[in-house]
Amino acid sequence: MPCREFVVIGGGLVGPLISLILRRKGYQVTLYERYGDMRKIPSGGRSINLVLTSRGLRALKGLGESLMNDIVRMSVPVTGRIIHHEDGTQQFSRYGKDDSEFNLSISRYELNIYQLNEAEKAGVSVNFGHQLVGGDFFSNGAPSNSMLVFKIPNGITKRVHVRGAVIGADGGGSAVRNILRKSGCLHFTEDICPQGYKEIFFPKSKSSGSYAMNKDGLHIWPRRTHFLMALANLDGSFTGTIYVDKEPGLSDVSFADLSTPQKIMNFFRKHYATAIPLLGGEDAIVDQMLNNPVGLLGTVNTSNYNLGSKCVLLGDSAHAITPFFGQGTNASFEDCFTLSNMLDIHAPDKSEMGMARAFTAYSDERKPNSDAIATMALENFVEMRDLVADRKFLLMKAVENLLENTFESNFRSRYAMVCYGGSGNISYDAALKLGAVQWSIIEEISQGITDPEQVDLDKAYQLITTRLVPFQRKLNVDVTKICHGIPDSEAASSKL
Repeated sequence: MPCREFVVIGGGLVGPLISLILRRKGYQVTLYERYGDMRKIPSGGRSINLVLTSRGLRALKGLGESLMNDIVRMSVPVTGRIIHHEDGTQQFSRYGKDDSEFNLSISRYELNIYQLNEAEKAGVSVNFGHQLVGGDFFSNGAPSNSMLVFKIPNGITKRVHVRGAVIGADGGGSAVRNILRKSGCLHFTEDICPQGYKEIFFPKSKSSGSYAMNKDGLHIWPRRTHFLMALANLDGSFTGTIYVDKEPGLSDVSFADLSTPQKIMNFFRKHYATAIPLLGGEDAIVDQMLNNPVGLLGTVNTSNYNLGSKCVLLGDSAHAITPFFGQGTNASFEDCFTLSNMLDIHAPDKSEMGMARAFTAYSDERKPNSDAIATMALENFVEMRDLVADRKFLLMKAVENLLENTFESNFRSRYAMVCYGGSGNISYDAALKLGAVQWSIIEEISQGITDPEQVDLDKAYQLITTRLVPFQRKLNVDVTKICHGIPDSEAASSKL
């Protein structure tokens, strides 16, 4: 019996995107979101600016140039990191080989609103105020039926019978994932980081009415056990985020310690003096640090992402990760891209058996890659908090950039593979494995030098061709496919 109906749980970034993709394929789609319509609620308080790279953009571009162009217009290009050292100096560290490779900084709030509008235009039925509190994927023993239980305003319980597939896109605390665990269909772990974060706003310059800092960089103030970062917004301001331990005892400071205006300002004067005027002064800092909530950071590791043809998990509901590689949204959007392709391959007739094959193939494909980016995100936390303050590390990053530009057809940084990969079989898992080999080469040729121009390029070439290239071939990876833009041929091959 054909499956023509999807029920999507979650109205964040993933739910509307996969709903839009499914509508393009001719499915009937109903979306349920636990909270009210965010379009009627002001933004603010706890929302890290998103970074979009070519992995995530593949899913968006597959929906058409118009949608893709809208997203680009809503974004600010970011070409690298700008490190603010404790001595007041700044240092630029490029992401890719040159300015043609950049990330897009975009407001989560504005992107989510845009996606909801597009989903509704496409005919998705969106229902707000529906909190999923229970469910049965084996309802009445019928193989094609599921039953979901929602709590709606005024405490009313609503039961929905689903004659199709359910998509869990309801975030790190996924109710769908919990129902599947209670049913014995999967297991998962939740590892909460000891660090938390607060949003902190950088206003535009009063004198110029525009950006008070270089808008083309991710600004980082690394301070070993904590750090501050900022990404540009379209209006001339920056959305900042400060990462500190939640509770005392693990390092020299915690959010719990920063409990009074005096303690807050002593902390900022000691560690972030150059940021104080950029943040609008001491009163603005104290107000935000006392009143903005502490956000949780963590990793969800799930054993598998589907239950036959009945249910599949996407995004954070399957694999929540920390935000330190800027890949949480991109990995989630790549889930949508992969699931779309698997549906085309395995279920063109929309059959239940084909749907089961598509969901299983999606799970098998995404699981190792989700695990890999979760690992790299945690590693990048240490890099952003600690290592980017280390001059030797920055030298090695400069050496890495030299190798990228000198041996572009064989050597691309792990960062470039993670952010601008996807094509050429450059998966997250491949980037993790190849990155380890590449860093060992960088360490070896960086010994005893103080400037990247001192690198022995003949030795570097020998190490790349004998140690790295054979491994690339083994993994069937083609690093020449790395690019910020998505090749037209690939976009056309996926009928989103």
